[in-house]
Amino acid sequence: MILLLLSCTFDGLDQSVEYSETRQAIALASEQPIFQEHPEAEDLNPEPNIFQMDLIAARKQHEIVDWMRDETIVVDGYAYNDLLPGPTIRVKIGDRVIIAFQNDLDAPTTIHWHGLQVPEDMDGVPWNRDPVMPGESYNYEFTVQTAGTFWYHPHFDTEHQANHGLYGAFIVEDPADPEPRGISIILDDWPFPYQDDDLNEEHFNQKHLEGVWTVNGVVNPKIQLSDSHRLRLINSSNTGFLDLAMEDAQWIGADQGIRSQATGLDELLLVTGDRADILTNGGVLSAHPYSHLGGERFGESKALFTVESELPAYSLSNWNFSQETPTPDSGRTDGYYSFQGDPRTSRWLINGEVFPEITIQEFEFGTTQILEIRNVSATEHPFHLHGLKFEVLSVNGTAPDFKQIEDTFNIRPFQRVRILIEMDNLGDWMTHCHILPHAENGMMTVLRVK
Repeated sequence: MILLLLSCTFDGLDQSVEYSETRQAIALASEQPIFQEHPEAEDLNPEPNIFQMDLIAARKQHEIVDWMRDETIVVDGYAYNDLLPGPTIRVKIGDRVIIAFQNDLDAPTTIHWHGLQVPEDMDGVPWNRDPVMPGESYNYEFTVQTAGTFWYHPHFDTEHQANHGLYGAFIVEDPADPEPRGISIILDDWPFPYQDDDLNEEHFNQKHLEGVWTVNGVVNPKIQLSDSHRLRLINSSNTGFLDLAMEDAQWIGADQGIRSQATGLDELLLVTGDRADILTNGGVLSAHPYSHLGGERFGESKALFTVESELPAYSLSNWNFSQETPTPDSGRTDGYYSFQGDPRTSRWLINGEVFPEITIQEFEFGTTQILEIRNVSATEHPFHLHGLKFEVLSVNGTAPDFKQIEDTFNIRPFQRVRILIEMDNLGDWMTHCHILPHAENGMMTVLRVK
């Protein structure tokens, strides 16, 4: 087999791409791979309601095989416990979690538990405590209070380290759910080499489907359902949004667990850092190309994975959707965040400030506050808040159809979003855009609960 080896650098990724040129290679690569559930972390503690594990960050070479195009990306990256993604952490609501973390990288790092309300010194943010240095270790310990689909990743040099493979799923089960387990799926995009040296990388990322998306590191697999209709989706991409579509599927879970009401997938835009739980009887989950600059859906959709089921059809009547309506907006405003910047300059600000030269907004513990977030830029921004969760009160003055509790919420160009926050977790909490190049270039600040 003749191979042509090309290499390039994209967003810090050193890549080699192999293009096979024989009919035999194309034939061998043409079969859709069967999805295998990702390895789960072993619980090292025999005590009930305590989950304990060892987690190691180290270098690893990844091979991303696009079987449809007969191309392979070889990435000199990183991994947790030598896995891409890292091992799935699966616990139950109320469990005490102990993670013995070892940094075997040649750079400092941390772990942030995205979406979980943990103590300040466990949040993995260097603003709060020093990062874990090369060769050193640190124990993360906290109790999980909310069931849902979460994930973990670094919060030091995040754009680079997460983009190289440092991430994993963190599932908190509620035994009262009809299907508490579900299949955890981490979606990530890997760009193939391009030849235009003048191409703006961020603009290229806006057209992310020109690269290839993976499902737990595998391109477009076939998922065979045997014990659950529930798929737990996580978008770990640095920049790529997923405008999802799937027939005969229901969107049942969001950032902070089961939604107040189930809906179809017509409006499911899975932005960076976001999660969504869906129920399916089978079919193809696809995504349309999507631009951060707004506008209507464009281009042809591409398949992310195919689902085949041996199960009887799911029933929504088994699920306890609360049907709660939004909390009435009192009209007062206790704080503002204005998201500003320009994709042409890659300079991004919150309230006119570039992190870390920021002004901290402070709020009293135990109070309920209403904040208004305004996007005055021409680019979308997924607003992510650490340590706390929030209810969406309105978007451009219109309340949602039902109660929405979030930790990551997309704010479109020139939108005004009002949120309600229970200040129930003491500490300094990062809030930032989860398009990671935006955060790294200054679109990050701190909210203090004292």
